Amino acid sequence: MGKAQKRDAVHTEKFFFRKNVLPPGYRSPTISTPASSGSSSPVDWNDGAPPKERKMRNCFPRVARPSVLVDNPVEDEYEEMSMEEIFTGKGSEFPGLLGLVEAYIETLDMEPSEKRQIEKYLDLVRRRANGSLQTSATWIRNFVRSHPLYKFDSVVSQEINYDLMVAVDELERGVLRVPELLPEDYSRPHVNGLHESKFEP
Repeated sequence: MGKAQKRDAVHTEKFFFRKNVLPPGYRSPTISTPASSGSSSPVDWNDGAPPKERKMRNCFPRVARPSVLVDNPVEDEYEEMSMEEIFTGKGSEFPGLLGLVEAYIETLDMEPSEKRQIEKYLDLVRRRANGSLQTSATWIRNFVRSHPLYKFDSVVSQEINYDLMVAVDELERGVLRVPELLPEDYSRPHVNGLHESKFEP
């Protein structure tokens, strides 16, 4: 927790995370280099399998009990990883949380438009993890530090707070565009008098 509270910890710190997230005997999915364009997932899970076969992959069959029990130290089950590694994968053994989610999505029966929408949200998470987009904390910090009334004394006045809330409201409504925080295709259109977060198709 101490690491997570440090400034820009998402890019500068490492956290302990489990290395083996798949049942014994299951190979880790092959993931390409996470060089996202911001519009699509870098993972290709189709591999030509029939839809029904892909759909059944989200139900792991019962794993046979190993003939020889290996009692390894619990420390061997985890290691320190960066947030980018935790989300996008590390080496050939750990697929990353996004890799697991994308593998599961491929087993679902959904419309292509729905899948593209989900992929864009996952890509937002990926870009926050790899640093190509700012986190909300970084954007807020930069907003306060660049405000003309901020005196660099750790005091956030009512005026600064008000201007920050106005900026957040405009950001949510799509009036203010902040490409370093949100993708260019992010929008906040009106739906029945309310606002709905989405990405443009």
